[in-house]
Amino acid sequence: MGLGRGLSDRMYAVAPARREPFLARMKKGYHRWKRRRMAKKFEVYMRKHDRSVYFDEHGNYKGHEVPDEEKKPDGDSKGGWVN
Repeated sequence: MGLGRGLSDRMYAVAPARREPFLARMKKGYHRWKRRRMAKKFEVYMRKHDRSVYFDEHGNYKGHEVPDEEKKPDGDSKGGWVN
């Protein structure tokens, strides 16, 4: 009984993930670094203009959540994509 289970587990096991090529990892690392650097620069720029903008550690924008009572009901303004 133990032998059969071991064979089936090995037969249907998920293959280990392959590592990315070295140049691809370097390119992704460079772009992550560049994105974080530009996010920091943009925060400084916005602070000089008395506006607060925040980014997470990856350089992604963290917007300010608007409370439900401040949101406009549908139809009051054009929002989103307008064609």
